[in-house]
Amino acid sequence: MSNEFHQTDERLAQLQMILNQEPSDKTWNELCEFLDSWSENEGLAEALDYTEQQLTNWLDFYRKAPWSWRKNILKQANPRLRIVRELSLFARKIGDEGVSELAQLPYLKSLTILSLGDNEISDVGAIALAQSPYLTNLTKLELPDNQIGVKGIQALAQSTNFSKLAKLNLYNNKVGDEGIIALAQSPYLTTLTYLELFDNAITTTGVTALAQSPNLSKLTMLDLSKNLIGDEGAVALAQSTHLVSLEGLYLAFAQIGDEGVVALAQSTHLSKLVELDLQGNIFGREGNVALRNAGFSLDNQIWCRPD
Repeated sequence: MSNEFHQTDERLAQLQMILNQEPSDKTWNELCEFLDSWSENEGLAEALDYTEQQLTNWLDFYRKAPWSWRKNILKQANPRLRIVRELSLFARKIGDEGVSELAQLPYLKSLTILSLGDNEISDVGAIALAQSPYLTNLTKLELPDNQIGVKGIQALAQSTNFSKLAKLNLYNNKVGDEGIIALAQSPYLTTLTYLELFDNAITTTGVTALAQSPNLSKLTMLDLSKNLIGDEGAVALAQSTHLVSLEGLYLAFAQIGDEGVVALAQSTHLSKLVELDLQGNIFGREGNVALRNAGFSLDNQIWCRPD
């Protein structure tokens, strides 16, 4: 047996030893470091094939791209990314050009979690994500603190890429009423359970469209804080026959008075609600009494009740 084959056998044996350990952050980090030392001309492709098969039962949570695989992700093709399920590029300022390049990386076709917060992404970048031929298995997409507006949101809402999406975070973008209407009417976002829309210039019009949409009936968490919802928007949420699965509803700083709070507290449709964030609103005694009568109590400034 040549020395080259002997070294390959030793590497495969070491790889098997690592993969036979219990799934954990520690094991994953050990695996990534080991694969980092394995060059492509030493049979890396075959090693990745084997690794992928052995990782089938691992939770996506463990399979995060390490820093060594993320730092040059747009400059150098890295086949090791094919075993990754979660990729976070928070605050890298990659912009629309970087996101467009990312969307065309074939090694990312197995990603289920993509986090691109604070990256100066506009409609152009959002459209690139929506049109990607590879980002088709995402269950969680995080795009907070960007500048995505109506066109970008409409592209996301109309993309078949996101038909498996359970969590969508659009915190502090430019969604507006047109954008939220597009999300509410999307035939592809029907699996959403978590929708984050904090600070997006949304008004009663957009909230009412969301409340009336059967497409979002699986939502268990909805954050509309720091939007101009008002009493009318709160009443629309309270009367929704589709948002019946909500367990967390966050409406801080949303210009809601007693009328809206009473409607939320007395809603028969929101019977599963455990947390109701009403910080910074304009209700008084009437709203407080209604909340307490409905079984809510204040816990760290959030109204909570036993589930």
